[in-house]
Amino acid sequence: MDFIVTQDQAKTRLDKFLTQNLTNQTRSQIKKLIKSGSVLINNKPVKVHQFLRTGDKIEIKNQRSEIKEIKENLTPKTYNLKPNVIFEDSDFLVLEKPSGLLV
Repeated sequence: MDFIVTQDQAKTRLDKFLTQNLTNQTRSQIKKLIKSGSVLINNKPVKVHQFLRTGDKIEIKNQRSEIKEIKENLTPKTYNLKPNVIFEDSDFLVLEKPSGLLV
């Protein structure tokens, strides 16, 4: 989502501007977006209390695609680690397992 700052909107703080223009977001949510680097002005990261100038391009990155990318990077890797059965009977089982393998 992009905005271009008009002359009437110049000298407004970024967080107040976004609160007025993003009605589905609370002010605290908007501050979190800005602090996370998801809001750019003229392709540069900004601070919450930055004042706007005429012609500034405000870009809000797509949070859903970023979250999907983060989740993909956090997906656990699977390894083909199998425990070695040393002894087994009806009462107990003795295993030799690789370090890090949960049982």
